[in-house]
Amino acid sequence: MGVVITLVLMIQVCRLHETQSGKVLDSHEVAIVRQVIRRGLPTHVDPVRLHRSVVLDQSLANLHREKRVATLRALLDVIRNGSAQDVLTAGGFAIALEKNPVIALGCVDTTADAVDIIDDVSSTTLRSRLISWLEELVSVGLRDVRH
Repeated sequence: MGVVITLVLMIQVCRLHETQSGKVLDSHEVAIVRQVIRRGLPTHVDPVRLHRSVVLDQSLANLHREKRVATLRALLDVIRNGSAQDVLTAGGFAIALEKNPVIALGCVDTTADAVDIIDDVSSTTLRSRLISWLEELVSVGLRDVRH
């Protein structure tokens, strides 16, 4: 049920959000994000390097390359409004896209129960830290588009 509500909200918010460049996610692109979130966060072990990493869906990677800010906003909306498992999936994909797929394993190896628990050290939740990080990326992305 949380996925359906999140995805409906995501569609509505994506229609409202427009970057200075005019790039927004259309209904087909929103459906891509929705499908990727539903499938979860897959991993792969590199047989040569013997390390595990998150596998990026090629359609999501292409969407991010073409409409970076709009894609990050869609993932941010899932993190703000989604279930704990959706937060981990959207956060993992955002980290894999913006940083690297190995670092994104933190979201794979975290249980959904931990998403909204206040951390003793930072006095914040994982959800709130992901929201802050993505809001900054979106803000920087918008500034970059304007210049």
